Amino acid sequence: MARSAWIGPLFYSDCRFEVGVRRNKSECPEQPENQINNKMKLIRSTFLLIGTIVTCATAQAFPPIPSQEKLNASIADYELPQLPEEGKALVYVVRSAWNVGFIPFGVYRDDKEKESKVGHMRSRQYVYFSIEPGQHKVLAKSLTWAEFEIDAKACEVIFIE
Repeated sequence: MARSAWIGPLFYSDCRFEVGVRRNKSECPEQPENQINNKMKLIRSTFLLIGTIVTCATAQAFPPIPSQEKLNASIADYELPQLPEEGKALVYVVRSAWNVGFIPFGVYRDDKEKESKVGHMRSRQYVYFSIEPGQHKVLAKSLTWAEFEIDAKACEVIFIE
């Protein structure tokens, strides 16, 4: 009795691999059992190699997130481009995503009126602006509107991502 098994789009039989065709053992020339086992080992090794490559590539694409201490140490010497004015707060709106740069992103202060627009940006850019202390809304418009409520205090720096 001939052995056969379905392996994806291939049929494995005792004699050969064929795409979409099963053959009886009587139609195949005799092959030693170890040649068949060698073919199966080769296929398994190939799949193992492909799996290893995919796993390594995924690990490089998504590195682990560093600890808060490492993040703090990496920005210890960083100085902001602008500091808040005396008696005012400063708001930074950051767009860190790199894959949506083709969609413009408008930033508004307190309402959706054209006069309230404080800037626009694309991927990996930021906008900053001063506000009086108190309750405020920061609005962002790309394909839809997003709204953030903040309670600003004098000399405070607020980051929104």
